[in-house]
Amino acid sequence: MHNNHAAGSPPKAASELHVVFSAGGSRAILGGAGSVLAFHVLGMKKFRTVGGASGGSLPAMLLASGQSSKDVLRLVIDTDFAAKLTPNTGRLGRLLSLLMKFRYEKTLPPEGAYGWRHLQELVDSTSPKWPDNFWTMAICKHGQVIFTADGVVKYEAGVRQAISNAPLSVGLAICATCAVPGIIDAVPYGGEHLFDGALSEDGQCPVEVVKRHFGAPLSSVIAFDVGEEDIKQSRWLRLLWNIFCGGSCGNIEGKHPEEKDGLVLIKPRVTGFHAFQFSLARDLKWRAVISGFIATVRRLEASGIPGQTEMDSALALANELEEVERSTAGKSRGVLSAAVESLLKARGLF
Repeated sequence: MHNNHAAGSPPKAASELHVVFSAGGSRAILGGAGSVLAFHVLGMKKFRTVGGASGGSLPAMLLASGQSSKDVLRLVIDTDFAAKLTPNTGRLGRLLSLLMKFRYEKTLPPEGAYGWRHLQELVDSTSPKWPDNFWTMAICKHGQVIFTADGVVKYEAGVRQAISNAPLSVGLAICATCAVPGIIDAVPYGGEHLFDGALSEDGQCPVEVVKRHFGAPLSSVIAFDVGEEDIKQSRWLRLLWNIFCGGSCGNIEGKHPEEKDGLVLIKPRVTGFHAFQFSLARDLKWRAVISGFIATVRRLEASGIPGQTEMDSALALANELEEVERSTAGKSRGVLSAAVESLLKARGLF
């Protein structure tokens, strides 16, 4: 049975809702794909806007562009995203860039350890036209840049400035929001270098963009946030963080939305790999997708937004996927993937 959403009363129609996907690298991409699958099964395919920062921009684009669940899942499961980033330096240089990540977030060097051209090509081939309701964002040294179908807008010190009335290519915009300083090359645009959208004051899951740019209340937002990585709790990482930051990087945890803000917050548990690990075993990918799917279905069940018939179907699939995970635990590599793919194919979803 549905429960009413306690912190506000969001509209019931998907066309009145805004979906925001968080940053989180491969965790955001795969977990977000699971959420996209859930929206499809729930019949929630056309939202007022769909956006996200960094890795979350990819599932946002896939949802907004109307890709089928088959196409969404095959893209994230079959693609080796590591092959879409071209190394600019040797293995030692790439390792150093990861260790220096938090310092680079302050200094914003335009050159990174990887180039993004192949990623742009993949995204542009997947979505050659900017989806009407899709948005993403990046930062520059002087503010925040928002990309939509209506063009490009910059916010600097609270002042809104139109940069272009034409949209950027989807691939280039996603490369900009994924340009983690020092790790992935910045994207040059409009006389600025553009960097990781998760570094704006709006944080890892930029729900404030919906209020600031689209004039909508946070009670109309569904936020999908993969949260912080478990590794950030380790003492050795915090020690390295302090050493390489020179003690001036602030808090290691990013800013995240909260239920008290009036939105519907989906918080999947995506574990087993870190955000910058892109060459992943198929089983690991499916576990992340399943986590995103189940978290979305369970949270939306409590929200009272989807229809009962669609929710019953989604809950049945969630239960089946949970049973697949239980029954394949400890079994040889590939057993989980085969079982999940067989289940989804039988439902016409993969």
